[in-house]
Amino acid sequence: MVRQIILAIVLSAFCLLSKSQIVISGIVLDQKRNPLPGANVYFEGSFNGTITDTAGKFVLKEQEPELNILVISYMGYNEKRITIDRKQKSVFLEIRMEEKMTALKDVVITAGTFGSTDQKKAVILNAYDIATTASAMGDIYGALHTLPGNSFVGEDGGLFVRGGEGNEARTFIEGLLVHKPYTSRMPDLPARGRFSPVLFSGTMFSTGGFSAEYGQAMSSALILSTEGTVARKGTNFGILPFGGSASHAQSFHDGALSVSGDYFNMRYYYKLFPQEICWIKEPETMTGNLMYRQKIRQKGMLKVFAAAEFSSSILSIEEPGTANMTRYGLQNSNGYWNAVYSQELSNLWSMRTGFSITADRDNIKPAEDHFTATETDLYVKQVFSRSEQKNLSLKAGAEMNLRNYRQIYFRQSDGLSVRQGLNGLESAVFTEGEYKIAGKVSLRGGLRSEYNEYNKELNLSPRFAVAFKTSDFSQISAAWGYYTQLPETRYLMINHELTNQQAIHYIVNYQWIKQNQTFRAEIYYKNYQHLLRYDSLYAPYKYQYNSGGYGFARGIDLFWRDKKTLKNADYWLSYSYLDTRRLFHDYPVAARPPWFPDHTFSAVYKQYFSRINIQLLSSFSAMSGRPYEDPNKEGFMNSTTPVYTDLSIGGSYVLIKKANLYILHAQITNVLGSKQIYGYRYAKEPDANGFYAFKQLKPPVKRMFIVGIFLYFNYF
Repeated sequence: MVRQIILAIVLSAFCLLSKSQIVISGIVLDQKRNPLPGANVYFEGSFNGTITDTAGKFVLKEQEPELNILVISYMGYNEKRITIDRKQKSVFLEIRMEEKMTALKDVVITAGTFGSTDQKKAVILNAYDIATTASAMGDIYGALHTLPGNSFVGEDGGLFVRGGEGNEARTFIEGLLVHKPYTSRMPDLPARGRFSPVLFSGTMFSTGGFSAEYGQAMSSALILSTEGTVARKGTNFGILPFGGSASHAQSFHDGALSVSGDYFNMRYYYKLFPQEICWIKEPETMTGNLMYRQKIRQKGMLKVFAAAEFSSSILSIEEPGTANMTRYGLQNSNGYWNAVYSQELSNLWSMRTGFSITADRDNIKPAEDHFTATETDLYVKQVFSRSEQKNLSLKAGAEMNLRNYRQIYFRQSDGLSVRQGLNGLESAVFTEGEYKIAGKVSLRGGLRSEYNEYNKELNLSPRFAVAFKTSDFSQISAAWGYYTQLPETRYLMINHELTNQQAIHYIVNYQWIKQNQTFRAEIYYKNYQHLLRYDSLYAPYKYQYNSGGYGFARGIDLFWRDKKTLKNADYWLSYSYLDTRRLFHDYPVAARPPWFPDHTFSAVYKQYFSRINIQLLSSFSAMSGRPYEDPNKEGFMNSTTPVYTDLSIGGSYVLIKKANLYILHAQITNVLGSKQIYGYRYAKEPDANGFYAFKQLKPPVKRMFIVGIFLYFNYF
């Protein structure tokens, strides 16, 4: 996980060695001579490029004699193009970037969206921002918790957005739905994202009101775009107290390839920092990634991405009020592959086609029983887009998902074996258009149609958004739309007739952007219909499940980011207020679910010391108590957890010696040692006095320390 953080801090340059190569070095600054870390530097028409380090410095080598245009880009600044004299063997450049003074020159619909791929969307969170958020520990989803609209659920992980369950937030890579974006998790312990933030060049996080292109997501869409180049060349190593990592990358004239692998075993780390968990076998994980890029002629691009992960662990779970311990083992194997081909068809039209395959297997051993779940998904998508002409842009496409799920439960005590499964095809078509009026008003309308073989339902989801430019630096946006999602597989396989769950989004957004400062405020209302209801969590019969649930969520989100006021510093502040109620699952009455506090606040601060190559990181978060049900009291959802706070800090030191790069990184969570309680787990039966014993749900260790050394050989 720390390897991900460091790679984003100083993404290493890759170089092409030959007799005729030119060496270009330099520094990228703003107009006040402050360094710009994370700026893109590359040769036009080539995969050869790099990213500036924390001091704004870069080194780039190039062997192709026909490449002589150097391009420098940085979000919020005008792109710069420099012609290089290829007669020289080496060149040093001091590059001054100019801010985009009118970031809202064209009105852009931003309701519900935090993006990095479109500079005009303003709330910029690139791989560098995500990986250098102190509390995130290199996890994409952990960093998104510092944005408004998210509720931190420490015992589960993932994204809980604006009153929505964790499964209502979906992840897309290159527009393709990812079915298993999180690691499999143990009871009361959080899952993490499977993918490193440094793999992605664009991160668009929508908390509602998103495009008709994206479906099967009631609350949120995280849309990730992979890098078009390989950011580093050579073989690199990372050394951590609990494992290590290795990677190799290579670029060539029309393509690029990178491979990486990690091995982590927490056994000795947990001995050094004892956990409040009885581990029988500490977590062990092996991962591998492959990324391939190939230009096809002049206007085509093929992207291939593959990831594999194997993990295993065993623990004993304490039963509240007893001395009993229940053994729980988990083994998971996961593979994800996608391939996307994009092609310009004309000056106006382009197409994107791709597919992804997900294969996931969980072997779970609760006590003496055995549970196996296997899922395979094939997802295919085709999109045609017309770029803006006469103020009108269009997009249309189709997609299908073929699902195969199997589970087997074996009970040791009596030999009972239960086999269940689900097979089916889900398909959708969508179309969307956006029209701009005099650069002051933007209108976007879309329609999505979905059909599935399970309940034979055809769903139509209209979506509409509008934006008004109020000044050179501000605008107001609004969005409305229907968003549907099938119930989870474990319920749908018991009752195929369960209907699509539905949420209607209403959003109004104000945004102001000027000179590296951003403010946005957003109010929203969500109306939930057809939510899943059941008699009990593991009810075995079809008639015990229905789609009669309903609910609402409403609130306000505030966000402020400032990279201007303090020299070499970047910070942002987020606040959310949420009011939500649901009648779903086995709830007897409509109530606030246990994942959502009323108030959430977070602050992220980063300081760069370019002269000594040090970066310091810090983040603070606080949230009011979450509701829970105490069986020792009357009523439903009758209690509230204590206030939650966390202060995390970190830092990196970079040493450059000859052609090599050495990095020392340290990070610690919960510096103040705050007591963090997520909730409570109660005994199934009361004791002789009628009291239900309980156990606090909290982090397995009060503070988490990480120290790592990372070596990049032949970096320059």
